[in-house]
Amino acid sequence: MEGAHISHDTKVGNGCVFGYGTKIAGDCIIEDHAIFSSSVIENAKTRVGEGAMIQAGTTFSQDVPPYIIVTKKGTYGGVNFAVGRQHGVDEKVLKHIANAYRLVFNGNGSLFDAIIQIEEQVPPGKEIDHIVEFLKTTEIGILSKTVH
Repeated sequence: MEGAHISHDTKVGNGCVFGYGTKIAGDCIIEDHAIFSSSVIENAKTRVGEGAMIQAGTTFSQDVPPYIIVTKKGTYGGVNFAVGRQHGVDEKVLKHIANAYRLVFNGNGSLFDAIIQIEEQVPPGKEIDHIVEFLKTTEIGILSKTVH
């Protein structure tokens, strides 16, 4: 964690990793097992969900949902299967997580519509329920869809 900085009133969960030169602004929430590669900048009052991974050199100012990878452009880069497997998430549940995020990031509707679709189409469970709750409680929105 050399050269990393975590500002005032930020809450950091268990088992998080912070790469060299990472800067976390104040009033952020970082859930368990989040991974920040080097030189990541997290702006104030944002949240990073459990098991998320932010690639090196990324700057972001919106919430990062649980179990995803964030690209250098600050966009959705897929599900973080490696961390899920490392922490005992069943393969079937990982597929459900991927399906949930397809609805969020590849759908044409709003985040509200995607949440409804997840609740209707994806089997509930601890991880899916956490994703839905995280999405429902965002105050500043979540990062954007993948740029092609």
